[in-house]
Amino acid sequence: MHRDDVHINNHLTKAFFNVLPTSHDLSYTIIPRINAITRIGNAKQREQLLEALAGVYDDTKHTVMKRRKNKKTGKMQQIEVMEDMYQQTKTMMDSVKTKQDNYVKKTVGLLETESCANFTFSEIKPKDNKYPSVTGLIANKFINKYQKPALILYSNPDNPTELVGSARGFEKVMPDFKAYCEGTDKFNWCQGHENAFGV
Repeated sequence: MHRDDVHINNHLTKAFFNVLPTSHDLSYTIIPRINAITRIGNAKQREQLLEALAGVYDDTKHTVMKRRKNKKTGKMQQIEVMEDMYQQTKTMMDSVKTKQDNYVKKTVGLLETESCANFTFSEIKPKDNKYPSVTGLIANKFINKYQKPALILYSNPDNPTELVGSARGFEKVMPDFKAYCEGTDKFNWCQGHENAFGV
């Protein structure tokens, strides 16, 4: 059976796709947006996401305001559109994902990075550390840039004399960055996978 002919039961998934999505489709659309909401979304946004995933909303459409480009003037303007709660949830998910991406990009640009022989080290200043939960995403950016493991740390709110954060390994440089960190005696704990863990 062709996936075009398979019915999509989940209403939130329908808001993203017209045909049955593949695992690749999900990996680059819904899943990163769910992750963004769990990282930086507020309580209301998380509740809305769970309710949409559970299918508790009906298909009633509501008037919402959207920014759209005027084809004649080329300028953005507010217009009224009709959307159900699943479509509104998709819009919210897109917005939170964009907000997260912009924050990561901005923070990467602010960091001063020390490049050691086997890894890079960066410390986020308290005034720039709005979303501590995205340090792993920031570390991934430095892996791509420097092609070596990365440590992204910030001052522990409970103990300012300590640094905590995320570590991401790069197997081409070392197979197990977690074991390397544990062997230095510089860390109180390393929790997670061999190349994706918290410190």
